[in-house]
Amino acid sequence: MKKYAEIIDPEHIASLAAVKLDEKEAESLKEDLVKIAEFADALEKYKGADETAFTGLDGLREDIMGVCLKRESLLENAPSTDGVYFIMPEAGEI
Repeated sequence: MKKYAEIIDPEHIASLAAVKLDEKEAESLKEDLVKIAEFADALEKYKGADETAFTGLDGLREDIMGVCLKRESLLENAPSTDGVYFIMPEAGEI
């Protein structure tokens, strides 16, 4: 099996995401992707284990409803809104 560093192509991934990377960014992306792939491999040995093997917890906390914020207060500092939702620029406009 090839090592991940030999098979991960950051330029190809960048082209799929429609982004341009300089050399430094491409190398950083490659390093991050190699770490993610190696971590995924490390998780394989825990396949079928219960969730405590991953979390170190004896269970999950109870889901308790907390304080809800008012829509107006959430939207008041938004750069753009229609009064109900945030309005975001399209991906290429940022």
